[in-house]
Amino acid sequence: MSAEARELGLSRDGGRGSGVRRYTGGSMRVNVKLFAVLRERAGVAELALEVPEGATVATATARLAERFPGIGQMLGRAAFAVNREYSPAGTVLKNGDELAAIPPVSGGCW
Repeated sequence: MSAEARELGLSRDGGRGSGVRRYTGGSMRVNVKLFAVLRERAGVAELALEVPEGATVATATARLAERFPGIGQMLGRAAFAVNREYSPAGTVLKNGDELAAIPPVSGGCW
């Protein structure tokens, strides 16, 4: 985990479960998975992200961009999946959801 992630109070799953803590009183946590260049620039593959109750994919994306400015612009072009299903920005998240951020992929010549 990066020093920035630790400083922000983020945690990642060490392979021992979902890595999501239950919260009450206006906020919730979602388990975020970053792939490819997003993972490399953020310095973390998974993290628990606190968002307000009723937050959407767009809300979580904005929080990620605040915490990891190096990936902010890339998030605008990324695809997102909630619980392994591609989801639009307006999708409402629930406590414990898995949010995957998948950057666009380009290939070379075969």
